[in-house]
Amino acid sequence: MSTNRKIKPGRAEQGQGGALSGPSGACERDAYSLAEFCSRMGIGRTLAYACLADGTLQSALVRKRRLIPATECVAMLERLAAKGGAK
Repeated sequence: MSTNRKIKPGRAEQGQGGALSGPSGACERDAYSLAEFCSRMGIGRTLAYACLADGTLQSALVRKRRLIPATECVAMLERLAAKGGAK
């Protein structure tokens, strides 16, 4: 008895891997909104805002929208590791 159900591809097959995608570890976009960055990195908004406040995470304001450069995906992890991790 076989069923002809379609199986949805996982996140990896859709090109939506974790925070770091691809063999080079580069992010897919040039900049992320705070919500997109948090989702991509697997962190909450509270931690993201704390990292913004203490300088661990860099961002730019474009009009009223806060954008986080894709390079911050790796840079924030390196800064947190140098500090001894998130609190």
